[in-house]
Amino acid sequence: MGMKEECKNYKTVVVEPIYGWGWIFTDTKDLSYLNSEERKIPFSHFDERLARKVKAISYDVPKAFSCEIDSFFYFKNELRGSVGKITEKDHEFTDYWTVFSTRNVGEYDFTDNPARYHIDIACEPPFGKWPEFACGLQIYSGMAYVYASIADIQKRHIRERQECRCYICLFPLKIL
Repeated sequence: MGMKEECKNYKTVVVEPIYGWGWIFTDTKDLSYLNSEERKIPFSHFDERLARKVKAISYDVPKAFSCEIDSFFYFKNELRGSVGKITEKDHEFTDYWTVFSTRNVGEYDFTDNPARYHIDIACEPPFGKWPEFACGLQIYSGMAYVYASIADIQKRHIRERQECRCYICLFPLKIL
């Protein structure tokens, strides 16, 4: 199972990017040798000929942002992710599109059990049954949690701190 069906009741969510395996910026804008049909190829379907010419560099984890959900998508009859438009004012990705999809098996929601999502961000909307961005775009990729609200982010952080048994959490520093 992926996301719970109740996730489809949300029109707006808050995305909290996390480091995960790191963030990457992939610049496929400079592929002028592609014709208009090749530019419609989903980025994930690049063959070796195309992939060798792509520039990919590490990228800082973006700040959290709000996102208006445009649609949800399924894979093998399981709700697996969503497409949305970033609506956070004064954010580096304001008005960009995002696709987030579950990475692990589980029953996830936007409140009590958020998934760790794979997330892609680009300036144009994605396409396909499993939404993907076309080549010819600058694509930012990483991991994130997706929540119903900022309050849900705060609840998770408090819960993690309470559950943690590391030295720092057991003996917090006092600030004078």
